[in-house]
Amino acid sequence: MTDRVKNEELTDVCDRFFEQLDLYSEKDIKRRASFWPLQMLLLILCPKILEEVVNADSGAPLSTRHTRKRRFIDEVKKSLATSSHGSKQMTEAAAVTAIKLCRASTYVNIRDSSHIIFQLVQSVVSDLRFLMFNPAKPFARNQATVLQDAELMTDCFVSLFRITPHSTDAIKVFRKN
Repeated sequence: MTDRVKNEELTDVCDRFFEQLDLYSEKDIKRRASFWPLQMLLLILCPKILEEVVNADSGAPLSTRHTRKRRFIDEVKKSLATSSHGSKQMTEAAAVTAIKLCRASTYVNIRDSSHIIFQLVQSVVSDLRFLMFNPAKPFARNQATVLQDAELMTDCFVSLFRITPHSTDAIKVFRKN
């Protein structure tokens, strides 16, 4: 019983914290970009809310309380998908956010393939892979972040490999044509 109460308390706190960060960063793109990874991790700690938000894409009902969360996930996906056309800052934030999501998913039992986090990861993985490992346009923010970018790429590669260990998609990026 206490575990259930603790989980409900954690969900409630994470939910409220997510909302506060979203409100605080609403009109400031720099804040929004820096808060996105944290907001994704907060959503992961609220699996029931995350499930409702992700399932809304397929027509499931969505509570009005969670419209900000759905908008957030849609913005992350859109920023990843429009990497060459959108704001560079938001594309970079989306990449970091998606990598955090992928990394967090590696801590969920791979045999539990129906877990909602895997569904969300699958919706961003191809855009993330293209952004991070595109030989025509390598991922690099600037000279000052070269080491951080290499760390991000490593986290991304390892996470993608752990998510689908039997797939060679993660390795194909490094093969010469």
